[in-house]
Amino acid sequence: MISYSLHLSNKKHALNTVKKVSTASKHNMRQFKSEDYCKDNIIVIRGSDNILEDVKKKYHEEFDEALVKYNEGKRSDRKIQDYLKYVSESGKNDVAAEIIIQLGDEEFWHDKSMNLQRKMVPILEEQVRHLEELVPDFKIVSAVVHLDEHSPHAHIIGVPIGRGYKRGMEKQAAKTKVFTQDTLKTLQDQMHKHAERDMEAHPEIFEGESLKEIEQGRNSDWSKEFYITGSYCRLKAEKSTGKKIEY
Repeated sequence: MISYSLHLSNKKHALNTVKKVSTASKHNMRQFKSEDYCKDNIIVIRGSDNILEDVKKKYHEEFDEALVKYNEGKRSDRKIQDYLKYVSESGKNDVAAEIIIQLGDEEFWHDKSMNLQRKMVPILEEQVRHLEELVPDFKIVSAVVHLDEHSPHAHIIGVPIGRGYKRGMEKQAAKTKVFTQDTLKTLQDQMHKHAERDMEAHPEIFEGESLKEIEQGRNSDWSKEFYITGSYCRLKAEKSTGKKIEY
């Protein structure tokens, strides 16, 4: 059986400042690599190679009208001049949110060819479309597939939108309103079902495999590397057997 994970950025990995978004952009686009690094295994399926600029554009698109309305009649010292900067500096809301989707861990993918891994790109594109349909107030600005690590996975960054506020702007960046414990559970249930259907549609990758049941606590704040390298699965095995597993 293989695993499916949908991880929402949280706590120390939250995109709660402009600087954090810029760092995520550099990681996702491999901009910290040397010039001779081959980017053939980094596939951009949404957005540009500058995720921070994509976030800025989305802020203008989503919030400029609400910002003008909020500032009407206010003294200059009470106006918000730049909403993105305001959110980043206030510490009240996350600037953006990142979701990492992975179907199959390191154990499943370690002996699979790169050609098979590349066949995950349209499957992950479908996952992005399902995510948009299920969470329409998560405005996706970037989706990047990584095939250069231990397992294919997608990094999806977007701006969560909250509406109908009585205090402050009537429309705001609102990760905690869009992604609650209940909505995350529903989202995982639905995305898990889509993943099952994707597996059935691609026997050339998943023949003879079945998807593990959803487990509690899969949104814990593991690092990106923890999910991608298989350390999560190693920790689960250690807990179940009581033995430390060395690599």
